[in-house]
Amino acid sequence: HPSNARFWFYGDDPADRRLQLLDEYLRDFQRHAVDSEIPKQPLWREPRKVEHVFAVGKDEDLSKKHMACVSWVLAEDHLDPEAQLALGILDYCLMGSPSAVLRKALIDSGLGSRVIGGGLY
Repeated sequence: HPSNARFWFYGDDPADRRLQLLDEYLRDFQRHAVDSEIPKQPLWREPRKVEHVFAVGKDEDLSKKHMACVSWVLAEDHLDPEAQLALGILDYCLMGSPSAVLRKALIDSGLGSRVIGGGLY
């Protein structure tokens, strides 16, 4: 039901035409009150290990078809600007370039063939 929907438009088309399109789609619906709040995920009390499989081609070499991900929560709420800046700088120093010390150590370890992504999200 579209009561829980959000609409985005992109481009330089006329705003009136956008509203017309929305009206054509939504006019047959009645508005419903929807609680769309997303509650915080409860923190884990201990680390978790999860394993999943993913599809590969039937003739592919499986010896290099593994992935690993390590994640942690730095704060339950938004960080203040100073902490965000400090963590952004730390992330760049550790993972932000091919010569970053943690990224390079992970690649040089032979644990995997490459590192995808950064460290701070």
